[in-house]
Amino acid sequence: MKTLPRSTATLPASAKRRFGIVTARPSEYLIHMRFGQIREPSSGQGASAFLWPWDSFALIPTSIDRLQFTADQVTRERVGVEVVGLAVYRIVEPRVAYRMLDFDDPAEATERLRKILVEMFVGATRRLVANLGIEEVMTHRKEALAAELMREISPVLEGRGGLEDGTDRGWGVVIDTIEVQNVRILSETVFAQMQAGFRNSLERQSREAELDAKKAIAMKEAADRQALEALRLSADLESREQKAVAESRARKTELLESDRRAQQEAEAAERAKVAELERAQRELLAQESLAVARAEARRRELERQRELEALERARQAPMLEAKLAERRAEAELEQALAEARHKLTGEVSEARLREILLVETLPKVAEAFAGQIEGAHLYSFGGAPDPTAAIAQAVAQVLSLAKTVGLSLPKGD
Repeated sequence: MKTLPRSTATLPASAKRRFGIVTARPSEYLIHMRFGQIREPSSGQGASAFLWPWDSFALIPTSIDRLQFTADQVTRERVGVEVVGLAVYRIVEPRVAYRMLDFDDPAEATERLRKILVEMFVGATRRLVANLGIEEVMTHRKEALAAELMREISPVLEGRGGLEDGTDRGWGVVIDTIEVQNVRILSETVFAQMQAGFRNSLERQSREAELDAKKAIAMKEAADRQALEALRLSADLESREQKAVAESRARKTELLESDRRAQQEAEAAERAKVAELERAQRELLAQESLAVARAEARRRELERQRELEALERARQAPMLEAKLAERRAEAELEQALAEARHKLTGEVSEARLREILLVETLPKVAEAFAGQIEGAHLYSFGGAPDPTAAIAQAVAQVLSLAKTVGLSLPKGD
């Protein structure tokens, strides 16, 4: 009989789309297959692929998931208990997991994986509880149950290889943690008996704790009294120490004040000494300045005297030169007169005498005076006689000589 294809309304999501682009979410792993082989470039976490009608694909969720299991079992003492646990798992090898589960419908495949894991946990928990005592189950949940479940089931679920090596071990699933949430004793009588012993123990512990508390209170009161007495003694001792410290501080303050006053007096004496030294230095400087001023005045006075002497010498020099010139002129005049007398004795005519006087004698007299006075500088100080008066006197003598010999000089207009 020919089998009709399923309606597209009842097909899983992966079977409804055989052509076009398919994209996996970030928490999904896309496996793109063509002709029975995985397409490597388009397969991966959150990947996208273009599907042809002859292609197939699977979307495998890789986010974490949780499951809760409940297992009833009797312990080694034949006491029934109920164990409630929680496991957190995830798919870490999608290429191994997709061969173990049908991921045409990811939700159905995830639910099927959860049911399988619950059954595995329940079976393993019952087997473990059957070999444990009630005390171990109640007090050692992590070591006796959770750790053993992890050690037993994890190797079965984890994949140890890849798709290419053809491994047939593991499902590609990793269990992150297993927690035993609750362990409950199913028999109320057993539970009450266990609670009775526990209650008796608690009551005994409570009475012992009460007695210990009373004893501790009495010891604490005694210790408090001793502490109060010690505090009183300590306060008394501290008061004495504070009084001694205050007295010591007062003495120290007094000594410091005395030292301060002595230091101030020493500083004042030092300042007075410094002031006296400064005053003596000022007086010494004033005396030195006065001596310097006097020496400077004396030097200026000497210079002024030297200048006056030089001026006096300069004033006397022209007069001496004039006297010398006068003496030379007189000598020259006497010589000229002698010559004139000599010539007169030779009976020279008046015209000749006038000629000799004007042409020879007077020019010689003038030359004599000019030679003496040429380089001299004439100075006149106060009422000193004019040196040029000697020249006038010599000329007068020449004229007198001319008259004595009978010469008559022409008169001016």
